[in-house]
Amino acid sequence: VSRPMGNINVSVAAIEGLVVRTAGHVQGVREIKARIIQSEQGLSVKLRAAVIPETDIPVASEEIQRLISEQVKQTLGMEVVNVEIAIDNISSELKPKTRVE
Repeated sequence: VSRPMGNINVSVAAIEGLVVRTAGHVQGVREIKARIIQSEQGLSVKLRAAVIPETDIPVASEEIQRLISEQVKQTLGMEVVNVEIAIDNISSELKPKTRVE
């Protein structure tokens, strides 16, 4: 991130952590993994997750996309140009998510 007083370097692992914590706030979403791809246009996020059976996947996906875009913009000042979500599992046997507040 370029600023008037100099550059700020944020690691990909830090961005991935921010994305995972942000997606974890969506009800019914568990076991989240993220991969970040940076381009001149902005960041692309590829997210894999599992959900519990009661989850409305289209609604949860839209919420994840919105929250990630907003949080990355607010925290890092970077644009998220794409958030792809793949649901790997639908099960009530999933580990409970850990919340980071």
